[in-house]
Amino acid sequence: LGIECPEREKLWSLLKAGGPALTRDAVLPLLKSQGTVDSAYQEAARHVKSAQQSLAILSAGPARDSLHALAEYVLAREQ
Repeated sequence: LGIECPEREKLWSLLKAGGPALTRDAVLPLLKSQGTVDSAYQEAARHVKSAQQSLAILSAGPARDSLHALAEYVLAREQ
């Protein structure tokens, strides 16, 4: 995960425990503090760009536009 020791241990404990302790609010700060969320976003952005470029083989029109917009939505959404 690229997380340094204290954060990694805390995250591992949360993952092993599961249940009510395993919440977005508990995990997200641990991931953000090490840049993991930003790294995942950048990887997703690369995939979206590639997917959008692949759409060029389709005829222009509403279907292609919708697929392009859907890819953008994946990056823009919060959850």
